[in-house]
Amino acid sequence: MLSKTLLPLGAFQNVAPSKCLHVTAVSILDYYQACEHVYQFTAVHFKDKLVVNNWAAAKKELLLNSDAGKVIKHIKQLKSGDNEAESLIKYYQSNIDKMDYKAYKKSGQQS
Repeated sequence: MLSKTLLPLGAFQNVAPSKCLHVTAVSILDYYQACEHVYQFTAVHFKDKLVVNNWAAAKKELLLNSDAGKVIKHIKQLKSGDNEAESLIKYYQSNIDKMDYKAYKKSGQQS
C-alpha cells in the first residue's frame, strides 16, 4: 500500500530526475497564502473596511469549501480591466488543482 507524503512545492527542485524515487505526493497551495491574496486584492478594490472584511471573509469560506471557481467568477464580475484582478485570477487558475481544501481536510492532508 502506498502512503501519501506531503512535500512543499519545489521539494525536488535541485534533485536530478534519475535520483528521485517514485513518490506519491499531493501538492497543496497554502490556504493562508491563498487568503492573503484575497485580502490584498480586496483592500485595493474596496475603500470601506467593513466591505473589505465581509467580502474577503466570504471568499475565504468559498476557498475553504473548495469553491475557488466561484471566487474567480466573483473577481471577474468586479474587475474593470485592472491588473490586480487579472493577476489574482491567473494565480487562482494556475493553482486551482492545488486548492481542494475540503478534500484535503477530509483525508487528513491540511496545508
